[in-house]
Amino acid sequence: MEENKNDFEISEDVVPQTQNSDTAKSVESTSSKGRISISTFVCSCIAICLVVVMITLTACSSFFRNKYVDQILGGAKPGVALDDSVYADIATLDMIFKNYTFEDIDNEEVKIQLLKAYVNATGDRYAAYYTDEEYAELVNSSMLGNSVGIGVRVIESSVTVGGVEYKAMKVVDVVKDAPAHKAGVLPGDFVVAIGNAQENTTLNVTGYDTALNRLRGEKGTVAEFAAYRPQGTDYELKFFSIVRDEYVDYSVTYKKVDADVDPTGKTGIVKINSFNHTTPTQFDEAIEALKAEGCDKFVFDLRDNPGGELTSIVAVLSRFLDEGKLVISTKDNADNVSETIVKVAVDDPNSEIDCPVSKQDIAKYKGLNCVVLCNENTASAAELFVANFRDYNIAPIIGVTTFGKGTVQRYLSLAYYGISGVLKMTVFKYFPPCGEGYDGIGIVPNVTVELSEEARRYSSFELLGKSVDNQLVEAVKYFK
Repeated sequence: MEENKNDFEISEDVVPQTQNSDTAKSVESTSSKGRISISTFVCSCIAICLVVVMITLTACSSFFRNKYVDQILGGAKPGVALDDSVYADIATLDMIFKNYTFEDIDNEEVKIQLLKAYVNATGDRYAAYYTDEEYAELVNSSMLGNSVGIGVRVIESSVTVGGVEYKAMKVVDVVKDAPAHKAGVLPGDFVVAIGNAQENTTLNVTGYDTALNRLRGEKGTVAEFAAYRPQGTDYELKFFSIVRDEYVDYSVTYKKVDADVDPTGKTGIVKINSFNHTTPTQFDEAIEALKAEGCDKFVFDLRDNPGGELTSIVAVLSRFLDEGKLVISTKDNADNVSETIVKVAVDDPNSEIDCPVSKQDIAKYKGLNCVVLCNENTASAAELFVANFRDYNIAPIIGVTTFGKGTVQRYLSLAYYGISGVLKMTVFKYFPPCGEGYDGIGIVPNVTVELSEEARRYSSFELLGKSVDNQLVEAVKYFK
């Protein structure tokens, strides 16, 4: 998110129309008498100048506000005026409640919930409104690779129980020895509400991002939530109360596969759990460590990877591609296209999540003998990894069709408009090198292999490198 560096706002006040009319009448009246006093003439000129200045300022204000949004969100179609009836209806509700309700209305809370409701109603499934406090929690959480909380990886999902559809956070992985692991949370659980059995709020009300933020928190605090766990064709509702704590987490884990998977002992599996600012360095460390153990074949496991930072995925892909190669192109709603290519990228001192790319990093692993694993929970930036390996014919893709999130969201501080909080909204669709988008479709692997029911009982760290992982066993067959 770009911070607005302007400490002022251009006034949008205009001279009321009655002043314009009164001025005109004054001039007309004195003219009819055939004379105008110097003071009246001067006042009239000043009034006219003020009107012109105010109109100009209003136009400039609108222009520069639009330019500000363009800089942050990318800009696209001209702005569209909102229907005034929306405000009229809300004002009517406000009047009714304030005149007749017994409740003490918290105007600030009403405003926050109105903003959230508007964003949720737009149809942009990834959009969200954050209060300043919620956004601060978001910035200090998993995006920066922090390891304090309960230790789960989730994706936005839904589950239908008893004919009712619930918005949900689907647990795709549980970090080894993290609080959630010790509490018995399992991959496949659908978190549908935040709170305990007596008092809770469903994600249908809070939305995905707000619920996710409420799972996060400081060490020693308690996370309470309800989750539906699949039980055959039905679901069991479970409640969890977990004390948040520090835990060891890595965006990349690796090991040499077991001997019953590859008797030669030359295959290593590198699992990329997510993409954050630690990923490129940890990825290098994994490759070099496995090489030191004698590995010359590599399985890159992107299963259950929900994505992450674009700069991180670009940095990792730069290790396999030549300088100047296209990694991603984005398109806004006015069909303006922007391209990201492989190039040297230096540290950005203004960002804690930027990922540098040196000249030596570019194409350092080009030609590596590798295979990629993906599944239905491989999403967003992780799908971009899969797509680049497919489009540049770097490696065969094994598994099942990916999630299908091919859009980019941006964050806009609303302080410039005198509104507290931050808006997240979808501003681009993105496309892999082949130019064919996969949003809502996913990426179909070269070889489709469903994960066995036996393997589904294991979390990713328990499954890593083992023969019970039938997708891994299949992947080993496809090395060059």
